Amino acid sequence: MIEHQGVVNRLSWRPSDIVPKSCDRVIQKTSFGFDVSVSEIFWTLLNGARLVIARPGGERDPIYLVDIINSQSITMIDIVPSMLQGMIGLATPEDCGSLRKILCAGEELSLTLQKRCEDVFSFAKLVNLYGPSEVTIEATYSRCDKNQNTGRVPIGRPISNTRIYILD
Repeated sequence: MIEHQGVVNRLSWRPSDIVPKSCDRVIQKTSFGFDVSVSEIFWTLLNGARLVIARPGGERDPIYLVDIINSQSITMIDIVPSMLQGMIGLATPEDCGSLRKILCAGEELSLTLQKRCEDVFSFAKLVNLYGPSEVTIEATYSRCDKNQNTGRVPIGRPISNTRIYILD
């Protein structure tokens, strides 16, 4: 059982560079059965940003995601790396020009994908988030470094009021 205090802590977390602001338009595309939907919905609304709700199943369609980002001027998205890969395969540097914050979570973000994302969405800040559902959405975050050219994308540091232990 996961306690509510973890959700409250995650929603209270306010890193200045990625917290939704009143000028942001955040897409809610995750099924309500997944923990990330809590962040998409409540983190957005608690911080005064606008929530744009995607059609059911839209999170599985990279063409639809590129279209809704363009048509609704989405500035922030929380997305799994495999879907980001699909979007990058379709998008050109002219697409998704409104996008300013890309939060990647749910799977390992490879350095190759990070570099491709920086090429296609050069105007957006890319952040790697990590955390199993048991810790209430995400436990760590790392701003992706455009100068990193070798190794793996770090999982980063713990979010506020948390501690991490890396084993093995």
